[in-house]
Amino acid sequence: MNTPIDNTASFAAKQEMLHLLARQSGRVPFGKIPAILLIAALAWMSAPKAIVAGWACAALAVLMLRWLILSRIDTHFLDRPQTGLNLSVWLSLINGLVMACSLMVFPFIPEVERAVHTLILMGLCTGAIATTAGHLPLFLSYAAPIALPLVIIWGSLATPNQAEWIGPGLAVLIAMFFGLMISLARDTSRLYLRSFQIRSEQSELNSKLQQALNQAEMASHTKTRFLASASHDLRQPIHTLSLFSAALIRRDIDTKSKQIASHMDNAIQALAAQLDTLLDISKLEAGVVDVNIKTIDIHTLLSRLFEEHIQSARQKNLHLGINGLEHLDISTDPILLERIIRNLLSNAIKYTDKGGVDLNFSIEDRRPCIEVIDSGQGIPSEEQAKIFEEFYQLNNPERNRSKGLGLGLAIVKRLTKLIDIDIDLRSSPGKGTRIRLLLPSSSLQSVTHAPREELPQLAWQNIKVLVVDDEADALQAMSTLLQELSCQVSCAHSTQSALKAARVTPPDVLLADVDLNSHEPDLNLIDVFHTQHPSLPIILVGGQADTQPTLGAEATPLIQLQKPVTLETLTQAIRQSLAKV
Repeated sequence: MNTPIDNTASFAAKQEMLHLLARQSGRVPFGKIPAILLIAALAWMSAPKAIVAGWACAALAVLMLRWLILSRIDTHFLDRPQTGLNLSVWLSLINGLVMACSLMVFPFIPEVERAVHTLILMGLCTGAIATTAGHLPLFLSYAAPIALPLVIIWGSLATPNQAEWIGPGLAVLIAMFFGLMISLARDTSRLYLRSFQIRSEQSELNSKLQQALNQAEMASHTKTRFLASASHDLRQPIHTLSLFSAALIRRDIDTKSKQIASHMDNAIQALAAQLDTLLDISKLEAGVVDVNIKTIDIHTLLSRLFEEHIQSARQKNLHLGINGLEHLDISTDPILLERIIRNLLSNAIKYTDKGGVDLNFSIEDRRPCIEVIDSGQGIPSEEQAKIFEEFYQLNNPERNRSKGLGLGLAIVKRLTKLIDIDIDLRSSPGKGTRIRLLLPSSSLQSVTHAPREELPQLAWQNIKVLVVDDEADALQAMSTLLQELSCQVSCAHSTQSALKAARVTPPDVLLADVDLNSHEPDLNLIDVFHTQHPSLPIILVGGQADTQPTLGAEATPLIQLQKPVTLETLTQAIRQSLAKV
């Protein structure tokens, strides 16, 4: 019993056969017309001219009729392919019978002309295998009316000038050749149907692959949207906790409570670091990390990272050094480069128990070179390739969470590929590790001679800070921490309320959430404050490191921080912003 799938495949195969007949209909006359004219020429001098001319006109008329019908048969019978094939069989039968009528001149023409006539007819039958793709009903309806009369005529026709066996012998040869043509037609038909089946399967496979690709793209877009949302929504409560924790530590509380607060703060910072790592690797997997090349002063970037990590090094009684710094313009993605170096420094401090870590900068063969060297436990040579794999950690079989997730170096490896940095690792067990980052020579821009700016020591009680955030918890947490620093704090939840607060108490620093959603689409906080307070330093706090604010004016003194913000990062940013004024 035929299944619906078999019926569908058969229907499509018949439609394809009609397309083939329509294409071949325009080519067949180029071979048939010369053949008809040649047969007429062979018989013209020997056979009655009325018979020859009548047959030739009839053959040409049938040929033209067949061409007119078949040239459009695929469009007329697309929804009824079997009816179209039946019509094609009848046309082939008529065509074959008319060609067979040319044998009426056989008694009148000499033996040589008969042989040539026979060769022409058998050649046309052979060509029909190709023009019908071996479709047996089509082939037989044309070839059988020609081949069978040839067998009979040659078997019965007397050849007075030749040996008596030649006629019967040719009859047998024609019969055998006709049988061979039938066999070839069957094989051609099988090959054609198999070819059609393969093309149909390929088309179906391509359709499924396209559907899978569309689904993958949709999943990627969904993942991208999730990551963008997670970067803000997951970091926001941790950011709030981090600020409240830092404020609590600074309060005058008893020693036991201060220890509890310190442990809580360490747990919050560990959670924030692991969240950053997971989001980073997820964005790299999703391919949604953009590269934004800018020109930066490498001195400023490395100095900031050094200041950021000096406290964690001191907590482990480690030396943290920085060497070879100079004010040099480098063309790279500053956010991605900073993330690479931050991961390397954090990793080096984490796995070093005594001695120290050095951050070095140099120029090697016109290529900027950044090195992170530690005196830690070192890495065996057989493990060095594995440490760049996801979730691989050396000497941490118990999966101690204080040692991270094992994703830091995997992120470093992928980010270096994004910004065309060569990374080289050299390490020996017990002697520490050196990781070199070689930037492209094209990234080296020019040397500047601006002296290094020392950040001012601030009288916090004199600093007026305007905090703008539409999330009440985050606003309260940031204002609490700044008040613990003794700053004079004003709060606002929108651009309009921030402008009012600034008129009452002109701030020294504006501290705002980069994702401010104040239902004021026509008011951009940075644009407005640049217009009304052009020299006011602005610190933006964003949900992810690569959030780029819409700047109305590049002259605005601007620093951007990533949530969750630590106390050290916040105070460093305030110092830097006031130093720019």
